[in-house]
Amino acid sequence: MRIAKGYDKSFVDGKIQEHIKMKSNVEIKGIVTIQLFDEEGKLEREIQTENRITDSIARMAFMDYFCYRIRGNPWGIQYEYNDSEVGSTQSNKDTNYIEQNGSYSYFAAPFRHFVLTNDTTPETNFARSIKGDIIGWADKSRVYAGTSTVKGTINLNESLFTENNLHFVFDFPTSVANGTFQKLWWCDMKYDTSTQEILYGLKAISRNYKLDSYESKEASTPTATSFTPGNYGTNPTYRLRIFKYNNKVYAIGPNSSTSKSCMAVINIDTEEYSEIDLYTVMELTSTSFKPTNYLMAQDNNYVYMLYKSYNNKLHRLNLDDNTKVETTLSNNYYTLIGQQIPEIPSSWYSSIDNYLQNGLMGCKNGKLYIPLRYSNGGTNKTFILVCNPDSNLSKTALYDMSTITTPAGPFSNNAMLLNGYDLKLQIRDSDTWFVSNGSYTFVTDNSFNIIDISYREYGFDHQTILEDTVGCAIKRYYISCSSSSIYKWQYYWTLWEPIAAMTLLPSPVTKTPTNTMKIQYDFNIQKVDPFQP
Repeated sequence: MRIAKGYDKSFVDGKIQEHIKMKSNVEIKGIVTIQLFDEEGKLEREIQTENRITDSIARMAFMDYFCYRIRGNPWGIQYEYNDSEVGSTQSNKDTNYIEQNGSYSYFAAPFRHFVLTNDTTPETNFARSIKGDIIGWADKSRVYAGTSTVKGTINLNESLFTENNLHFVFDFPTSVANGTFQKLWWCDMKYDTSTQEILYGLKAISRNYKLDSYESKEASTPTATSFTPGNYGTNPTYRLRIFKYNNKVYAIGPNSSTSKSCMAVINIDTEEYSEIDLYTVMELTSTSFKPTNYLMAQDNNYVYMLYKSYNNKLHRLNLDDNTKVETTLSNNYYTLIGQQIPEIPSSWYSSIDNYLQNGLMGCKNGKLYIPLRYSNGGTNKTFILVCNPDSNLSKTALYDMSTITTPAGPFSNNAMLLNGYDLKLQIRDSDTWFVSNGSYTFVTDNSFNIIDISYREYGFDHQTILEDTVGCAIKRYYISCSSSSIYKWQYYWTLWEPIAAMTLLPSPVTKTPTNTMKIQYDFNIQKVDPFQP
């Protein structure tokens, strides 16, 4: 380890604040210099400090340029397209970035986008999302001359590159990046190609690492029987839903032939497959007790089930012994839901079930979380009703997705992607949720405020279970189902680019409309001769 010293110097009163960090003895060093100028172009303040290149990026570099070359695997080679491959126009370069062995951006990732936020947490050795409100940002790969009040531009005239040093210069005029920031980030983001101003989150990971850690698995299930869960009927269709408990995957749904409730159990460790006749063990009295995906939710060993065809019953299935507890509702479930959302008129209660069908409810701490998109006249908004699993589905909380929050800046419009959509819920941990609007998956807190602005460009459904990790991977368990019955189960991994580097400044920096700002970012790379001692 070594000591790295930075500073924050005022050119008004001469005050200097020193910033000391302990840094690893690495061969690549990033140094940032921030300069604020007054209206007359006079330097007011200068801040300089080192960044932290995250461990995940260092490990990728090791795999890309060391391990793969020793092993001689061609899939370790990374490519950057030239104009003859993707086309010379900027539009072509934005669009044609899929290479033959996986997705890889035309521009060199992951050091492409430079972002300023008001986050003040310590630098970490592994980060996969940007924290804080975005005060400003810029793209190192192209000049920007639009009207955004957040996006600055790369200064190509002052940016210089040699074998030993990469010197990036970003300019932020008086109208841009006004506010207070203290954290700087490097990452590779997705954003719109029309205005180049709206950020959509981190890009999916571009490397094809073949590591045992991310090995996938799939296996076919036995030939369907009268106890195999699947899909039943066409209008409406009763679909299965899967859950995970004690390292087993459970698929619950009606049998396609008998319409009776049943369950498949798959032991992930041993791959043992078994089926359970829920109709018998739950002591159900009618085939009208047909479970369906949007009316089921899991909380540890309990699965709660409402029934479209028997709409005044609520069952709690215990996965430990496959027994049930039955609750008789005081009214049908959709009326009880509607009565507890003041904005919904009673005339619309009969439509509620139709709008529930494209979402998935969740359960946490014994409470049901029921998402409902309310579409009536000119109103199209989404609520999440939190209620007890009692006879009245008694409300304990109600969330209006039109009022949720997300960090400020170019991500702020994305909060609306959870309003006016049919939402699917899955627990992530005790404090957070996975929430999908069908196209994207967000991480939210327990009040459904978006807290991870680097959301994922994929959704999940009733046949998928997401399992998060502390790194840059989500493990996805999936049941494949034909028109009537399950026939395969599998798990695989979804990876996304982590944050490349971060810099916590020695003190907050406030830029006002009277300031212009120049940020110089240097990557100092130790040059070595591979053929000389």
